Amino acid sequence: MLNLAKFFLRAPLTPRLPVWKQGLFFFSTQNDAISLLQRKLESVKSLHGTNHKEYLETLFDLGTCYYEQGEFVKGIEQFYQSLEITESLKLTNYHNLAVLCNNIGHGYFMQNNLEQAFKYLQKAIAYSMKIEESNSPILIESLFNFAQLNETLDVPENALEIYESILEMQQEKFGAESPELEPTLFCIGRIHARSRNLTEAKKFLEKSLNFRRKLNENEPEKIAEVLSELGQVCLLQNSREEALNYYGESLEILEKTGDKEKEIPDILSNISILYKMAGDLETAQKYLDQSFSKRGKTKDKGLFVQLANNAEILGDQEKYKEAAAEMEKAIEAFESLFGQKNLEYAQLARRAAVFHTSAEQYEEAFLWYEQVMQVLGNILSKGSKEAVNELVSTALERAATSDMLGRTKQALESLKETLHVVSGKKDLEVDAKLIEKIQKEIEKLTKKIEEEKAENE
Repeated sequence: MLNLAKFFLRAPLTPRLPVWKQGLFFFSTQNDAISLLQRKLESVKSLHGTNHKEYLETLFDLGTCYYEQGEFVKGIEQFYQSLEITESLKLTNYHNLAVLCNNIGHGYFMQNNLEQAFKYLQKAIAYSMKIEESNSPILIESLFNFAQLNETLDVPENALEIYESILEMQQEKFGAESPELEPTLFCIGRIHARSRNLTEAKKFLEKSLNFRRKLNENEPEKIAEVLSELGQVCLLQNSREEALNYYGESLEILEKTGDKEKEIPDILSNISILYKMAGDLETAQKYLDQSFSKRGKTKDKGLFVQLANNAEILGDQEKYKEAAAEMEKAIEAFESLFGQKNLEYAQLARRAAVFHTSAEQYEEAFLWYEQVMQVLGNILSKGSKEAVNELVSTALERAATSDMLGRTKQALESLKETLHVVSGKKDLEVDAKLIEKIQKEIEKLTKKIEEEKAENE
């Protein structure tokens, strides 16, 4: 059975806000503030030049205003100019230098310029380390943003190590029961969930939830975010009742507040998976229909999961042709988002092949198996342990389909080739039972070919 649950272990990254100066609230609009600061900047420049403290402070305030309006390019320009001047003067105010680099890194992050974000967040951390204050707020802030950048770059092990360091610093600075720990606890839980360390994930997410219940009474959507993550962890642990409770509370909050409505279809789809796991296909279909209705025509990663889930329900109802067609729609939706060169694409395509086989559509099944083997072969060449057992299982299914099409020799040769490939991967953990199955299937097909040859003679 295809594991669709992992595609909802999400919660898009929301970087912590940069450390901005406060005190600009007295302007009626941000545009008023920007206009006044631009005039002030020119005035200070004409009176004192660009190396004056007040000029640097005004640049900082102007950059802050641009960021608050979402104009990150203009904001970065102000922060960068201030950084250049400060560095050229060889000033040793490492706090200000760290704040400027952190803000520039954050701006690049928001523009998805991850290379520049990486560079400036590293600089922010380096300057922060020179501050005499132990575990300074800007060091923690810069590390937090850098950890989130590592998550975005798909280096979760690095992100986890940084978050754990931050947690130690926060515990030392604020104590183990301080609400300051909450964002870090949530992020650690989230990474453990994506890495399938479900016991650890649940432990950290429950701590995060306890803090959010106390701190965010007026922002229930923040509570809903953790509830959804916990629901996903419990789903993967097969703790159906717990998962339904967490998802149910999250759904209730989001429907009441009207916030984050785009997450509601995902929750409904996951609830559908839970009922399907319990064999209650009627209720599963009901929630899936609600999920489709809420999602509308939006194409996001939730759509292909819904389609794949619907295909599985149709398959359980022995409607194999409809299941195959629905799975092909899921594959199309997946490919538009993530392409073909990944294990998840191969797993979806393999399910399409299985449904075609069950519907006795062997030619269609064979074509999908060929596609799967090609994708898995490319992944295997990069040393993926996950791909090797998938490849062996697919090879066995493809051989059976070839045999059904009367292509016994082709089936035999493909199995021999697969056995040769996986036998050469000593560093990968190949399931011994699957290897044994291939060997037995080779013996069986060899015997069949010999018998057919003898009959023909």
